[in-house]
Amino acid sequence: MNIRIETQRLVLRPLGLQDLDTTNAYAMDPENTRYMLFLPNDTSEETQQYLRNAQTEWEKDQPSFYEFAVTLDGVHIGAVSLYPNEDGSAEFGWILNKRYWHKGYASEAARALLDYAASELGIEHFIAHCDLENTASAHVMERLGMVKISESGGRKSKLLGDGRRELQYELQVGREETFLCPNLTNQDMLRIAMEQSAEDMGCRAEDFLKSGNVTAVFHLGAHARRYLKEPIICNLVSYGSNIVAASVPEVSDLVSEYLDRYSEKFYHCFETPNMHWLNERLEKKGYKICFMAEYYLPDISRIPDLTCPYELRVLGQKDFTDLYLPEWGNALCEERRQLDVLGVGAYDEGKLVGLAGCSADCDQMWQIGVDVLPEYRRRGIASALTSTLAKEILKRGKVPFYCSAWSNIRSVRNAVKSGFIPAWVEMTVKPASIVDEMNKA
Repeated sequence: MNIRIETQRLVLRPLGLQDLDTTNAYAMDPENTRYMLFLPNDTSEETQQYLRNAQTEWEKDQPSFYEFAVTLDGVHIGAVSLYPNEDGSAEFGWILNKRYWHKGYASEAARALLDYAASELGIEHFIAHCDLENTASAHVMERLGMVKISESGGRKSKLLGDGRRELQYELQVGREETFLCPNLTNQDMLRIAMEQSAEDMGCRAEDFLKSGNVTAVFHLGAHARRYLKEPIICNLVSYGSNIVAASVPEVSDLVSEYLDRYSEKFYHCFETPNMHWLNERLEKKGYKICFMAEYYLPDISRIPDLTCPYELRVLGQKDFTDLYLPEWGNALCEERRQLDVLGVGAYDEGKLVGLAGCSADCDQMWQIGVDVLPEYRRRGIASALTSTLAKEILKRGKVPFYCSAWSNIRSVRNAVKSGFIPAWVEMTVKPASIVDEMNKA
């Protein structure tokens, strides 16, 4: 068999002997295989035998197990496997070269494999195991919507020895369903958002939960939101417990003094006239407050099934080619069109009258924007598009998020009606020259 499964970033193909060197790169690495049952391999011959078995199985019309190579831009970076059982269930697992950890590739590959197994092989019951200390694998299972069934002893590990504790996760799906609907909870989405914010500014996710304000040195991480552009002098973020402020050293003392002025009621830092105090002192250094926005996450229990008087269609990248027009400037972004991955359109007898689009701005979070033609507004189109798109994003295992200026009442109302609730706020400082240039536009 020659099966090829494509995702947004990856391609899954049959694993074979041609992958010997790249498999050795992770299969013989103790750090890469720390929690594995039968790895690391001691010799390349062991890896070769494993690949020979996998390749032989792929040569059958009906393989008894499936070993897929995970490739990124044509480079083999890991593997995912599926082993069906006689009772109709199947066990699956994954491994990635450590160079590609923490980028969402394991979840993306495993989700694609499970969707294939559910839709093409008719498998409804999935099982996965991991070492108790392997929190990264446990998080992947949870992002896939799996439920922890048990914790037991007696797990054997080639590297760590016997007597390890093991977690077992399971997932049950129906034959009529695809597996593109992981059971993300509100807590999961909030945690993912905090992790992303930490990547965006150089702090730690747990900083947002502390009772006091936190300062850090600003650093734009390798996996920060793709539309963020330096120079960023300071970013103040609050998830409701405190403020985390990340700034360049030149203004760190000033920002700390500002936070100290409102240590008991930190939210006053985002209000006037208090911001004038900060901005006046920033201007002396050549900087100004630039952006301030409120961000929303969906409340899973509140996302409504909304309809409107017009036909709704789910759209993909190929449908956007001719839609990069001014009227769809919130839903799509021509400068980053490669990130526009999914949308929902409203059609009046074939005419596009409303469009919600989402941008893959980070590995696990997709941002929603929406436009409706002026003559079609106040008919429930925006909220129907937004709520429908949010559900489509969740089906794909991503976290939908929505951004609005606090003063854009129409946008805020749409967010709330569509099942979104406020999650965090941001205030960003940039060089005065950039702010002044923006005001000339």
